[in-house]
Amino acid sequence: MKIKKSLIDKYNNSQNLIVISSYPQKGEIYSGKVGGIASFTKNTVRHLPHSAVVIAEYFDRPEVYEENETLVVRCFKKNTTRMWFEIFKTLFQFRAIQKVLFQFDFALYGDLLVSSLVIPFWAIIKLFGYRIFVVTHTVILDVFTLSGHLGIKNTFQDKLKGIIFNKIFHLFYFLLGILADKVITTEEILKNRLVNYIDEEKLLSIAHGVDRELKPQDKDDARKKLNIGKNEQVILFFGFINWFKGADLFVSSFAKTNKLLGKKTRFIIAGGESATLSQKDFYRQYFAEVVEKVQKTENIEITGFVPQSKIALYFSASDLVVFPYRSFISASGVLSLVFSYQKPFIVSSNIAGMFETIDFKAALKSVGLRKEDLVFTMEDKELLSTSTKVLKDGLKRKMITFTQIVRKERDWKKIASLYDQVIFAPFYTLNGAISAEKIVLTYAESKTC
Repeated sequence: MKIKKSLIDKYNNSQNLIVISSYPQKGEIYSGKVGGIASFTKNTVRHLPHSAVVIAEYFDRPEVYEENETLVVRCFKKNTTRMWFEIFKTLFQFRAIQKVLFQFDFALYGDLLVSSLVIPFWAIIKLFGYRIFVVTHTVILDVFTLSGHLGIKNTFQDKLKGIIFNKIFHLFYFLLGILADKVITTEEILKNRLVNYIDEEKLLSIAHGVDRELKPQDKDDARKKLNIGKNEQVILFFGFINWFKGADLFVSSFAKTNKLLGKKTRFIIAGGESATLSQKDFYRQYFAEVVEKVQKTENIEITGFVPQSKIALYFSASDLVVFPYRSFISASGVLSLVFSYQKPFIVSSNIAGMFETIDFKAALKSVGLRKEDLVFTMEDKELLSTSTKVLKDGLKRKMITFTQIVRKERDWKKIASLYDQVIFAPFYTLNGAISAEKIVLTYAESKTC
């Protein structure tokens, strides 16, 4: 698409950055038409000290607009092979910008075929001299751990398909490691999974940021606006309803529970259909089954998509946020909101590896919590019993303090500065390669400096 020469002249500067990603609607950070990576990207971009050109998908029609110090070029339609050509044409109009920050997830741009075309795209722009920094938001090495999320059934045909997919994913990460200048994950444990496929000097982990501009509202006021009783307890599942996040497990765990610790308790699924899976038949069946199960209960409700204006209400009204995730394939954007709103939370043992990061360990120790206090197994009634334990005031207060520490340490301003150093500061070197140890100051390390 054609862009005004005045805008090209304004942004076509070697000190600026090209960002390729899904992106929220103008004026929003947490939009309904896009997934969590879009808000991740906008939070990163708006805290960078450099101007950026964001190349993103369009919704109704292509458009170009400025937002703060960012030029947003909505030039491609998702899940079309032509999209890579449109991105390249836009990229080439800003030839002076040689650094490209690419947000990647296998469902972000379309189906597997369309997404796989990113490899030749990266190879081509590499030939033109671009430096490529890829944030891989998911790390999938075994699709069988995500069978329900990907619609893989227990049939010979699907088992064969799964084996082939695994080979494709392994090859993808190998080629990614060749083509990218840096590969960034949002969890240390995910980075460690890639060391067999990507040169370790190219790998870097930068934690998911926390939006400190989001603040909790008065709890009683939030409950009044949501028609929740002042003396009720509220347990919250927030985000898109899908299999790997365990929305169905949330329903089955609490379907027969009306009270906890003698108090009436309401269970809320604050979310709707997945923005990236809603057109898949297997997903629509899963979503319908979850809705049907909820309709048979008296104490669980589904809100549908929560607009940005109401996110604070649901978090502020809640007493506990739960994460019954089946698989650890990415950092949780919802967890970052938990830190923003400083809410107690518990997670399944499947994603407990997040507590192995240095900053989490230090924060837990400083408030007198153990990892086990925040983790439940996927056994029957474990989610229920752990929720009950946390709702007791002593543990709950410690958890709030824990979230306050992480909220400060993972502030988006700090996280964006790490991206800035990785991309723009070549003097952070160790044997010619950027050193994660030199760049990423964790909570514990920064406290000892």
